[in-house]
Amino acid sequence: MKDTQKSAKSTTAKNKTSGAFTDEERAAMKERAREERAAARRGPRAAKADGESDVLAKIAEMQGPDRAMAKRLHAIIKASAPVLSPKT
Repeated sequence: MKDTQKSAKSTTAKNKTSGAFTDEERAAMKERAREERAAARRGPRAAKADGESDVLAKIAEMQGPDRAMAKRLHAIIKASAPVLSPKT
């Protein structure tokens, strides 16, 4: 007997609609565009300080376990690599 397998390409194509974005993807793109416009208005010097407040605001929006994990990761990264600039 032959074992037939469906290709991953055919199953993936069925799950996607004709190139349309989901509501979550559209919301993420709009949010990213707002962040870029805000960063452009602030200028390059304010980027590090504003980036920190943006990251902390996003962490505050998260739900329970995700928020706790994000806080721990942020603290670890900040302590081990202080030269990095926070970004959302």
